[in-house]
Amino acid sequence: MRRLARRRLTLLAAIATLAAGCGAPLTVAQQLAGDWVGRPESAAERTVREWPTRAKNPDDPEIARAAAEAPATDLERLADVRVRLRLGERGKSRLELDGQPELTGSWKLVLAEGRRAVIDLTVAPGEGPEQTRRFEVEMLAEGEGFVLREQGADRQFGRLLFERADPAGRQTATASAPGGPK
Repeated sequence: MRRLARRRLTLLAAIATLAAGCGAPLTVAQQLAGDWVGRPESAAERTVREWPTRAKNPDDPEIARAAAEAPATDLERLADVRVRLRLGERGKSRLELDGQPELTGSWKLVLAEGRRAVIDLTVAPGEGPEQTRRFEVEMLAEGEGFVLREQGADRQFGRLLFERADPAGRQTATASAPGGPK
C-alpha cells in the first residue's frame, strides 16, 4: 500500500513539473533558432526604437528630430543587401548573402543576459579554414527580431536587423518599419 502511494506521489510530482514547464518563457537560444532575413539597420530607425520615452509618447517631435539628425552608418550604403541566416536548434548554421555562395557551419550561445546575448558563428568559406566570429545580439523589445553587431566593430559600421522569415524564405515583416544559458 505504501509503495502504491509513493508511486502516485511520484507520478503527481512528474505531472506538476511538466505542467509548470509548459508555460515557461523561451530561452534566448530558443528565440534565436530558426530562419531569419537581415538587412542593414539605419541609424534613424535605431534612434527611434531606442528612444527612452518612445513607449509613453511615440509622437514626440524630439524623436523625429533626433532620428533625422542621426548620422548614417557605413552599412546603410548597402541598404538593398539581404542576409539569410538559419540558426538550427542543434547548433548548425547556414548563412547566405545576396548573390554569394551559401556558407554552412555552426553557432553557439556564449552568453545571455536579459535581451542581450553573445554568439559565436563558425563557417568554412569555400576551401579555406573555418573562421569563428563573435557577435553581440540584442533581441528587440517587441519580440519581432534582433539586431546583430560583430563584437569589437566600430559603432559607425552599423548593425544588421533580422526579422523572422517564413518557410519559403520571404521576409514576413516590413523591412522599413522602425522598430547554453538563459
